[in-house]
Order: sequence, then C-alpha cells, then structure tokens
Amino acid sequence: MPFDLTPYPSILAYLQRIAGREAYQRAMRKGDPGMPLLLT
Repeated sequence: MPFDLTPYPSILAYLQRIAGREAYQRAMRKGDPGMPLLLT
C-alpha cells in the first residue's frame, strides 16, 4: 500500500475482508489480468 494503515485498524480490517472475497479477486483479474492484486 502507498501508506501505512497501522494507525487505522478498522480500515485495515475492512480492506482485508474485501481482499479475501472471491468476487473482488475475480473482478480484479478480469479488469486487468496482468496486474498483481494490491490487497492481499
């Protein structure tokens, strides 16, 4: 990530939940197949 989210644990947890969703991963692979997933 471009900046540290450690001071914001709730935002970090939210982004991690999104990254774990199969729908997010599918959409990212479909939208830009060569781009690595930024949220892991």
